[in-house]
Amino acid sequence: MVKTPQAQAKEAANTIGRARIILETSGWIKGALKHSSGYCLLGAIQQANGKGEIRAIEIVRKLLPAWAGDIPHYNDSTTTTKNDVITLLLAAENIAKELAE
Repeated sequence: MVKTPQAQAKEAANTIGRARIILETSGWIKGALKHSSGYCLLGAIQQANGKGEIRAIEIVRKLLPAWAGDIPHYNDSTTTTKNDVITLLLAAENIAKELAE
């Protein structure tokens, strides 16, 4: 069964929300997908283990600054902070929720 774009967006919003909670509770790291001290942005999305993972990654990529290129480069940049990543996830979650309506 093919899911509607709205259903895909709803699953993405749930995955992004879980990823944000993972980073807030488990910690955020650079240089690896996961470590005993937390997860990177991509690692948190994967750990969220949602049906909307692919769509979630697409939405997050669209919100990256032009200089970032991809999620790992953005996450691991010396200028990126945990607050930047959480803010990005909140924006992505809101966009996914809007697309689900």
